[in-house]
Amino acid sequence: MNLAHGPDGALYITDFYREIIEDYSAIPRYLQQQYGLTNGMNYGRIWRLTHVQAPKTPVADMASLSNAALAGEVGERFFSIIRDRFELTRDLVLRLTGEDELLDREPILQRSIRLRNPYVDPMSLVQVDLLRRWRERERDDPELEKALFTTVRGIARGLRNTG
Repeated sequence: MNLAHGPDGALYITDFYREIIEDYSAIPRYLQQQYGLTNGMNYGRIWRLTHVQAPKTPVADMASLSNAALAGEVGERFFSIIRDRFELTRDLVLRLTGEDELLDREPILQRSIRLRNPYVDPMSLVQVDLLRRWRERERDDPELEKALFTTVRGIARGLRNTG
């Protein structure tokens, strides 16, 4: 479980769940499987708490942010190159696989990604705002740095990846 204040003034609470909270790395695999030590690893929630009279926040839309908003001056130089290479790579993969969309042959994974993005994108927007504020303070704010690392861990967990 983790608590953090978001740039919108809301309190964000993440709680991830595993049935048995234990470092099971020393437990033999057959016992891990027998007792289901990894059961529940796919469960988790992100709560956003605000006051009843708090103003509504806009829907997260990463695509509407400028390169500078996402990555500062570096973004202006490199984002167009990265976007062009991504589009080229995606088009080549689609042509080689004969798919219309990425992961058409992996519908479960494709659906999982589509379902998780609306939950991970707001955390990404929080991260963008924290990065901006951290840069403005010349990268010398331990509390903002801690919050940034929290968003990295939260996003990695939301993507089901160690980051």
